Amino acid sequence: MGRRGRLPAGVRKRFDKNGKFKNYEMRFTVNGERYTVTGETIEELSTRAATKKEEIKKGLYTTNKKITVDELFQEWKEEKSSVRKSSSMYVYSSAFNVHISPALGKCKVAELERRQIIQFLRKVMSSSGDGRANTCRDILFRLFKYATDNEIIARNIVQGISRFKNTQNTKVPARETIHRELTDKEIDLFFRYAAHSLYYNAMRFMLNTGVRAGECLALQWKDIQGGTIHIDKTITRTERGNRVGNSPKTKTSRRIIPINNTIREIINEQRDLYRNTHEYFDLSDFVFPNSAGGFSYPDTINTVIDRTLKAMQREGIHIAHFSSHSFRATFASRAARHGVPPNTLKEIMGHANMAITMDLYAHINEQDKIDAMNIIEFPIEKTKGYIHSVI
Repeated sequence: MGRRGRLPAGVRKRFDKNGKFKNYEMRFTVNGERYTVTGETIEELSTRAATKKEEIKKGLYTTNKKITVDELFQEWKEEKSSVRKSSSMYVYSSAFNVHISPALGKCKVAELERRQIIQFLRKVMSSSGDGRANTCRDILFRLFKYATDNEIIARNIVQGISRFKNTQNTKVPARETIHRELTDKEIDLFFRYAAHSLYYNAMRFMLNTGVRAGECLALQWKDIQGGTIHIDKTITRTERGNRVGNSPKTKTSRRIIPINNTIREIINEQRDLYRNTHEYFDLSDFVFPNSAGGFSYPDTINTVIDRTLKAMQREGIHIAHFSSHSFRATFASRAARHGVPPNTLKEIMGHANMAITMDLYAHINEQDKIDAMNIIEFPIEKTKGYIHSVI
């Protein structure tokens, strides 16, 4: 870079929609074909450009006109893997490998037509539903936008293709079924039968803090300090399906939760249990580990719930199926019902905005409506005798 901070020839800065610096971009021409590379630093950009030029020289790089959807996805994935969460890349890769690659993977990007994309998405809609079709649509939109930005194609043919809306969908929302709020009776019965589970305290902790399963199982002893719990990581899937500690779901998911008496009791019980089963105690150890001392998978909590409910059913006690997310939903609904201010609840839950807090977790059940109607009454005594009409 020059003395006045000028960028090298052919290099420009790229910014996101909020005006924040994104990366550097370099464009160059080889044998009449234009190529583009990006990098977070000038050094990285120069290295990538040199590598691509060498690949072109040796005939190892596919030209823009010949690049296929499969090749484009691999190129896009390599660039985005450093800026997108591993769990997101896992979802993208899974949907691409199952649906997009078999149908469109060998097609040349420059030769694909809009009607082919629409026909493909309709087939996915018919076979796998609107949710998966919309996921495929979003992936293709990102791929073709990347291709447009890098001048592989002139325009994004997915632009303007609307997301699917299943107007015939009569499925009951998850918030009313597996993600529903639990009643006091259900909580009491469930935890009686789950008392001997390795994850008994983990589930109690989730119910009393509102944390997600991944956040609970990623918690380390060093995250509990000064009467507070620091939530700054979670257990997520990588592209290959492995689970690792990662940053939380959103920036606002990083939060500090005060410890009340019940939470303190749970933590103390878990600490005593941990010390009785482990020879050494280290602050970097997981608070709710698996039997081997490592981190547990969020799916494990749902497995424990399923097994507990089945054990209850064998003894004639039936509770409708629910997932680990019900602990979070129950915490939020109870907090709202007991008058916790919305802003405070939002901070505790770690939601990105107020709409999510109020819409997803502050459920109104039938008893809430009955109680509300009992409060809003206007008793008027009936007057005895004849009342002269004034109408």
